[in-house]
Amino acid sequence: LANKVNYIGAKSINCKGLGVKSKLVFIQAGDTSAVLETNELGMGGTFVYIDGNKDLEIRAEFDDHTAISVDVPKAQQSGYTIAVNSHNENKIFAQVTVSDDLINNQDIYLVVHHLGEPFFVGKLKVNKDQLLFSVDKSKLPIGITTFSILDEKWMPIIERPVFSYRSEILMKNKVSLDKSTYKNREKVTVSIELGDENDSIRIGSLSASVIEQKLWLDKDRLESNIWSTLW
Repeated sequence: LANKVNYIGAKSINCKGLGVKSKLVFIQAGDTSAVLETNELGMGGTFVYIDGNKDLEIRAEFDDHTAISVDVPKAQQSGYTIAVNSHNENKIFAQVTVSDDLINNQDIYLVVHHLGEPFFVGKLKVNKDQLLFSVDKSKLPIGITTFSILDEKWMPIIERPVFSYRSEILMKNKVSLDKSTYKNREKVTVSIELGDENDSIRIGSLSASVIEQKLWLDKDRLESNIWSTLW
């Protein structure tokens, strides 16, 4: 959206369709507006102000020292954008940005739904260019929901999927190992207990990954991924 701050997401892949790390440089009229560095899977996002009177160029640089120019569609002069922040433990925030010509003091609605079932409906007046909706996570199921913005006539304007997550309603689990330390390539026996004794059915299809502990950092929980942003 021209002449507004936009949140732009990026996904970089190689010729095999696998994600690769990259750095994107946003350039307007020869000046760098923003720099976006993706994670190892090639996903990332950043806020950038788009000047409607200047051409936007994006240059992608890769770890093998190659670089390409990315074709960018012209920013829209009129319209809406939506940016979602789900990092908060209890709420999901949806910010709607409106172009100046559409600020009309009419109602605008946020409907959160999945497979035809609504979970939340909120209403605000379009009396400024940035509107903020707040959704209580306790009202939403775990998994993917759709955030739809509707005008005063309940006609859809814009929407996006959001992954909702609450740790307190996940099934309880207990993981234990047969030993505290192991030699290289030694067999590891893992016992996994799901739920508790009050659960009548405890059947699941599970998968596991083994990583070095030094690679698992607490900050990883706050990085952009399907838990937070659903790229």
